[in-house]
Amino acid sequence: MRKAFMRWVTSKWLKQYRKTKETSGVRAVFLGDYVSTQVILHRVYEQGVIATLERCVFPKLKPNSVCLDVGANIGNHAAAFSGSFDRVFAFEPNPIVFHLLQANAVGRNIQPVNIGLSSIAGQLFFEQDYQNFGASHIIATATSTSITINVNTLDCEVAVRSIEDVSFVKIDVEGHELEVLRGAEKLLTSHRPVLAMEALYRDLATSGQTIEALLRSYGYKHFYRMRSNSKFVEFLEERDFNLNRSALRFFVTQGQRNDMSLEEIKTIGGHDNPLIVVSSRPLE
Repeated sequence: MRKAFMRWVTSKWLKQYRKTKETSGVRAVFLGDYVSTQVILHRVYEQGVIATLERCVFPKLKPNSVCLDVGANIGNHAAAFSGSFDRVFAFEPNPIVFHLLQANAVGRNIQPVNIGLSSIAGQLFFEQDYQNFGASHIIATATSTSITINVNTLDCEVAVRSIEDVSFVKIDVEGHELEVLRGAEKLLTSHRPVLAMEALYRDLATSGQTIEALLRSYGYKHFYRMRSNSKFVEFLEERDFNLNRSALRFFVTQGQRNDMSLEEIKTIGGHDNPLIVVSSRPLE
């Protein structure tokens, strides 16, 4: 059934491509992987998030600057960001996924880097999620299925690679955000690039509070969530409806899902935000 579904999806995507001459943000995908399936269906994963960043954040950044994509996966976001920055450094520790990231960086101003970012330099254990490679994550102790990956601090990587003029950093590291931020103190306190990061702290309020306190100590004062401009979608999200699995998804258009704006929030602890934007200065 899965193979038949993927053949149907791929056929539909190819017909749409030939009809409209549209191209996907990335060239190489995994069949059966969650993010890759979204790319096949919609050309770009998290199209609304990317469009909101392009409209509400990127115009306020320094022109011809550098973007750091921490947890780049196959390069969906890096490919989208590449048109707004002089250069994109895409960090991805997963050795399997990194091959696709390299393929998707060809011909673009993207520099793939096969290393994880943390608060230390060395090696950490890493657990694969073969149904959704984007959910693969660093773990504290080894398991029978884990591998080891090389990690370094962002400050060290910036220094070694002579990276300058960083104005934007995206962080999607499946719960390892605090360690990434601790390893980026020099960059964040001296340059204060705008940050966009996953912040799922409804059940981990203490973790959210710790990260918020660290960011405030670095000079970050403004926190924004991405809010749907559709009252219906906002109503569903406030009640934790999973639109990807619920039958209600048939009543929500892709345009409604993608129509979002930034809303300043007082705190990130105790809330689930698929993406927050953090800045040292107002963005509105």
